[in-house]
Amino acid sequence: MIRAVSEAAEVYLNFGRPLLARVSGPDAAMNTVLAADFAEGTFDFGGFGSTRVRMALALSRLRKTQGRVSEAVSFATLGLANVDGAGALRRELEQLVGQS
Repeated sequence: MIRAVSEAAEVYLNFGRPLLARVSGPDAAMNTVLAADFAEGTFDFGGFGSTRVRMALALSRLRKTQGRVSEAVSFATLGLANVDGAGALRRELEQLVGQS
């Protein structure tokens, strides 16, 4: 167990920490990508990603917590345009769109 934890810590130090710094800094794509760039696919999250709808929701939530409401609405609108059916994702996206 000690060996496994030591190896996991080493992987984090060598790979995880640099990746986290790259994707979470103020100039990171997660903080700077515009909704138009996201819609066109002209962005690079350095290997981090999800489905288009979930990524739009995550970016909308992030912008909302940053107080960037109009951008949050833009990302949520993109997510709504791509979500299929009803469900929790649709409801949250609709709530984010309605916040403006």
